Amino acid sequence: MKTNSLREAIVAALPDFATDPDRLAMWIEKGSIRSPMTESRSFEWAYVLNIALENFTGQPAILFLTINDWLRTNQPELLQPGAHKGYAHEVDVIDENTVDMHVKLNLTERIAVERQSDGTDTLQHLDDAEFILSDSLLDDDAPLLKGVSLSGPSWAQR
Repeated sequence: MKTNSLREAIVAALPDFATDPDRLAMWIEKGSIRSPMTESRSFEWAYVLNIALENFTGQPAILFLTINDWLRTNQPELLQPGAHKGYAHEVDVIDENTVDMHVKLNLTERIAVERQSDGTDTLQHLDDAEFILSDSLLDDDAPLLKGVSLSGPSWAQR
């Protein structure tokens, strides 16, 4: 499931959550299954992935960049120009240096089902990376990200 790879990406970018994993919670809600009723019997499941980061003292921009990079490969339609879907987040300010963050991602996972000659089925999670748009498809006027420099106070100090 996509939840495992996103957790790995967040922990790699924000190592505090590796040493204290109970501060990073993930759960799924509003799950649904969609099937096109084709001969292949392939289907897709859709769900809202909730990510809660408790007692977060880092830069939210690092979290959002990590999620954006993960989405580019795993759910690229959330970031496509003109899609205006994006994702939601909420912040509870605990004190001047600490917040609780909650992010909600609308995710899907596509499953291909192939019937084998012996009558068994093979299920395969399909990769979403094939849907990534080339930067050349953006308008000529659209500025491209050339680099990132992060400094300044934490979220709660702004």
